[in-house]
Parts: sequence; C-alpha cells; structure tokens
Amino acid sequence: MQLRAVPMGPLRLRGCSNRPFEASRGCSRRPVGLGRSWARKLLVPLLAAFASAATELQAAAASGNVVKIQQLLKAGSVLNAQDENKKTALHEAAQKGHAEAVMALVQAGSSLELQDAHKKTPLHFAAQMGHAEAITILVAAGASLEAKADLDRTPQQWAARKGHAGAITALVEARRKRHMDEGKEVYEGKSEL
Repeated sequence: MQLRAVPMGPLRLRGCSNRPFEASRGCSRRPVGLGRSWARKLLVPLLAAFASAATELQAAAASGNVVKIQQLLKAGSVLNAQDENKKTALHEAAQKGHAEAVMALVQAGSSLELQDAHKKTPLHFAAQMGHAEAITILVAAGASLEAKADLDRTPQQWAARKGHAGAITALVEARRKRHMDEGKEVYEGKSEL
C-alpha cells in the first residue's frame, strides 16, 4: 500500500482575524487551505487500500481458494477485515459452504462472533444456506449457538425457516453434544423450535 502526500497550502481561518482574542463576523473557524474535501483527499486512498485487501481475502474465501487465503494472510491481509456490509472472509466462506476455507480461517484465528450489518455471524450464514459441514467446523471451534441476528433468530431458526434438514440436524447434534459436555440433561424431542 502506497500513501501519497496531498498538498494543502497555508492554514488560515476563513474570515477570521489572526489576532488572538479578536472575533469577527462571519468567522467559520474552518481552515481555508483544506476545503470541504480534505478528509476525502486524505482518507480515500487509505480506505481504498484497506478495502482492497479485505475484498481480496473475501474473494478468495468465497471461491474456496485455501492456497490464496494462506498467501494473503502471510502477505499481511487483515484476517477480520470487514467490508461495507461488515462481512468478513469467514462470513463469505461459511455462506458459500467452503468447509476447507472455513477451517483455514478458523485455524488462522478468525473471529467466530463478528456480526455483519444484519447481526449475522458466520454460523448464521452457514445455517441459512444449509452447509452442515461448515456448521460442524464452526461449532467445534466454539461458535455461539444462541447468537441472534437482527430478526432475533438463532442459526437453528434460520436453518428451519429455509428448510435445510441437514443443517438443522447438525445444529441439534451440536447443541446436544455441547449440553452433554456441560453436564446438562438433554430431553429427546425438545428444541427451541
């Protein structure tokens, strides 16, 4: 990423006296040399470079290209970078059902609980799209089965709403295993649905 300097000129306050403690009418207290687009001139190249790195990693995750994911991470891509919809590479891999990519991102330390703009975690996406293998990987890594998206739906409720029997089974089994590991009783036939 290469940053370039933006010439800004002298900094004076528009319509203001340069003498201390002297106020004048029409003083906007805005530096003249910067103009209204100064933030855009400074931040756009920086944000574009950051978004490009996030987009590359997300594209590799969405396509399931594990080798490219590992190359980008070694090159310094930000693992939990979020795009304009607040989705990460793990969200993309889980949504597309690329189990190997999900595993690579989880092993690299990707956050399991980051939420997108609709408060969906990667587990929500895997459940909503019916990707049982991605669900199994995420739950084994410790993803929350109780996380609620913006419509107050858990991953299991999203899977049920979309009619993905395999995803529902994976989530019920994961819930049963987690409860048994915690020493809680599990009653047959009872679920949050």
